[in-house]
Formats: sequence, structure tokens, C-alpha cells
Amino acid sequence: MKRRSRLVLLVFFLCCLTAALEAEDASAASQDTLKISLFQRVSTLDPWNTAELVAWWVLDALYDCLYTIDAQTLKPVPNLVVSHKLINNTTWEFELKKGVKFSNGEPFNAEAVKFSFDRGLDPERKLYTKPQWDRIIESVQIVDDSKVRIITKKPDPILLNRLASYSFMVPPKYIKEKGDAYFGEHPIGTGPYKLVNWKRGEEIILEANKDYWGNPPNIKRLQFRKIPEAAVSTAELITGGIDVIPRILSDQVPTVEKSAKAKIESKPSSRVFFLQVDADGRAGKTPLQDLKVRRAVYHAIDRKAIMRDVKRGYAEMIHGPLSKIYFGHDPNMEKIEPEYNPEKAKKLLAEAGYANGFNAEISAYDEKQIVEAIQGYLLKIGIKTRLNWYGADLGTLIKLRNAGKVKDLGMYSFGPKVFDADIFLTYWHHSTMAPCAAKRKELDNWLDEASGTFDIKRRQELYSKVQRYIVENVLWVPILSDVCLYGVNKNLNFAAIGEFPQFHKCSWK
Repeated sequence: MKRRSRLVLLVFFLCCLTAALEAEDASAASQDTLKISLFQRVSTLDPWNTAELVAWWVLDALYDCLYTIDAQTLKPVPNLVVSHKLINNTTWEFELKKGVKFSNGEPFNAEAVKFSFDRGLDPERKLYTKPQWDRIIESVQIVDDSKVRIITKKPDPILLNRLASYSFMVPPKYIKEKGDAYFGEHPIGTGPYKLVNWKRGEEIILEANKDYWGNPPNIKRLQFRKIPEAAVSTAELITGGIDVIPRILSDQVPTVEKSAKAKIESKPSSRVFFLQVDADGRAGKTPLQDLKVRRAVYHAIDRKAIMRDVKRGYAEMIHGPLSKIYFGHDPNMEKIEPEYNPEKAKKLLAEAGYANGFNAEISAYDEKQIVEAIQGYLLKIGIKTRLNWYGADLGTLIKLRNAGKVKDLGMYSFGPKVFDADIFLTYWHHSTMAPCAAKRKELDNWLDEASGTFDIKRRQELYSKVQRYIVENVLWVPILSDVCLYGVNKNLNFAAIGEFPQFHKCSWK
């Protein structure tokens, strides 16, 4: 009997030991992996061929730019570059870091810099970011293996800012051998992580790049999972299934704040939500080509109520195309924008010949509650809208928008890492850019001049003219400026610049 008791105790002890070891192994595995939720699928991992925010969260871990943004000052600082000098107003010379390699062992050098830009500007490739650089870069010249010159078409006061956000370096030999399509699915960069697995539309797994030239990441593995439903994502966060929700919706905040495992972290954001109006009728004839109708739409939407009731105060009011975080922002837009006044909106519709309203379409992919609130306000003045929802498929909406096939209204958001009016206003309102829905010669002239002068005062004057024109002619209806909210595991030291997480700087407590 005594022997049997000892045997039972021994078995019990071994079970406890096994459970403890398994728990320790599970804990270690958990510490090795950071699990991140994506609200949309990633279409490509080619950094020169996408505008998807969710893709950028992955891309920033895979690639390096020549410069990077300092988290404290929000100014560009050298990254793959040692130093630069301005030879003349259009010629910049850069000394490159030596000894840097791509994750496949290919060397990073002047040839890689030239190839990266030449590829992005190649008219045959038609990569997404080509129009952004095409108006800026004249040529890239190799001086020697570690020195390049970038020649701009005209003086560019924010070239370093651009290089800190969009100059992702790619490997020449690898892409020449494999091709662009293969590279977009099997990316190679110089960044702190490298791709090890990608289940399209489901999961992306990155592992630390052992040969990374900079400070090695603190966490070995990043696991990105597509979870389009906000409530499901939140449930996973508070139960430990995931560790980070970038851009968590405001209605999920109370649930996270009550959690024992998760918390909310907020970061200043440059992102602006807005309605783009098909003022030129690119997608076909529309009542919105009439300025009175566009002004009626502006008057109809109670943006303060949306901030209060939908965003729960986690947003800021904007009175023009730009949030206050951007250079060039003009606070005087509040004095000229149409106020919330549904009765005035109805009167304008009647004057335009639409006393009984009309039917329209609205296309969107994010913040569905905001979109539904806007639909409700428009319905009150007689505009009945049908929602075309692209929730997990932003890539399709972008293609339609750039082809001029988004009818009537599109609700978008935009928040580039370059905190300057040039990037924002030129991208959406210069006639040479695909997203532009209202081509105006005045806007082109002002934007061209502003982007080509180092005179800060003159740049501000020109960007103010652009913003005034957009508001007065209702080419956009600004909705709000976002506050970036993250749902984060309480045991994580989290790092981000605005809405761009720095996963390589995150660590476990």
C-alpha cells in the first residue's frame, strides 16, 4: 500500500514537472513571437507597387530606406546613408553605408540605389509609386561603389523626407533573375526581418534577419494574421491570441480597457478621413458635377456628431484637406468652409434641380460606422446612397479609383509619413496623379511652384491657395483627423511613429 502511494506521488510529481516544462516552453515560444492583426489582406510585398496601409506595416520590417524618420523630431535622419551634400539646387550626393547586405547575401551598394529608382521609374513596369517619383527624379548616377548622386528635375525642398519614407532599397541581381511578380511574393530587403512564409489572404510570418546591419530586433518572429472583423480581433487580443491590433476601432476601446491582458496606446496621427467627390464625372455623368450639389453634401454632414458618437472623441476636427501635423496646414479654412446646415443643403439641391434628391453611390473600405453615419445624413436631405464596400480588398478599390471608375463619392483616408503638404496635396489634386478626380490648371500651377522652391514662406502661401480652392469648390469633404489607437498586450514595450509600428524596436517586458 505504501509502495503504491509512493508510485502515485511520483506520477503526480512527473505530471507537474511536465506541465511546468510545457508552460515554460509555451512561454518561451510566446516571447519569441509577436502576433499582429491585419484588418485587410496584403496584395503584394513589393514596396514600390502598393499603397495599402496593412502592407506597409509588413514592408517596414522587411526593407530599409536611405533615410528614416526620427521618432522624436519627425525629421529625416540617415539610415543606409552616412552623409549627403547638395552640389547645386538639383544635385544631391550621398555617401552610402558600407558592408550592408540584402537578406539573400547580395551586397547593398550604389548599383542597388540606382537600380531601385530606375526600376520604380521604368515606364514599362508601371509600378504604383512611379507617378510620385516621376515628377521628382531626373536621374540617379553612380559616382563609385558607395557614392551616388540623385538629380532632381527641379529644386526639391523635401527630398530627404521623401527618401525617409519611399526609397525602399531592392536587390538588382535577384529581381533581374526572378522578375517583378516573383519578387512581389518572395521579397528580399536589407531590413531587420525576412519573409519565411506567406499564406495569401491569411498569414504572413517574418523572422529576424541574422545578418541585419543595424541593431538586431528584440523579438525573433512576427506573425501577421488577417482578421477583418474588429470584434473578433479584439476578442483575440484580450485572450492573448494576438498581441497588437494596429488602428483598433474606437468602439472596441472600452472592451480592451477592461481587459487584464491588454491596453490601449494612442499615437498622434497624420491620417485624414474624407469624401472624394467625382467633380469631373470621371465615372460617368453625376449631379455632383454641380457645385451647388457638392456644397449641399458638405452642409449635410454633421462631422462633430460623428467625432462624438462614432469615434467617441478619439479624433480631431479638420476644416480643410490637411491636419495640423503637416507643414502647410492653414488654420483659416474654418472661416470659409460650409457649416453643418441641412436646411441650407436642401435649398441648394432644389436650386440645382434636385428638390426631390437623387440616388448615388458611395465606395469605401474602412471605418464602416462613419460611412453609415454619412449615408444617414445624406438621406435626410434626399440623397439616397448605395454602399460599395471593399473592406478587406483595398487593392481593388484603389485600381478602380485610379482608373476613374469610382462613381459619385468615395470615402478614403490618407496619412503618409512625409509630414508635408506637398506629398498630401499633390498626390490627390495634381492632374498628373491617378487619384485626382478634379483636374484644375490652377491647382497644378500652384502645386508645381510650391514643390520647386526652398522658400518656406512662399510654399505656405501656395499651399494655402490650394486648400482654399479645394474647400471653396468642394473637391473634397473633409471628415476628421484620426488619432491612432493601438490595442497592445500589457507585457509588450510597444514602439510606433503615428500609425506606423516599429516592430523591430518592440520588446517583451
